[in-house]
Amino acid sequence: MAAVRADDLPSMHTFINGLERDLEAVIAGLTLPWNSGIVEDHVNRIKNDQASNVRPR
Repeated sequence: MAAVRADDLPSMHTFINGLERDLEAVIAGLTLPWNSGIVEDHVNRIKNDQASNVRPR
């Protein structure tokens, strides 16, 4: 994060600011064994099924 702040990249500074605002959650997401992969898979499958069933007008 310090290296990004030292560079002249304003968009990356914004990204780092967001990470720092919720740093505890970011660290938890990268280190804890839990994930929502199965749920996300089901959600994506449902969205794809619904999109393929849409009929043009």
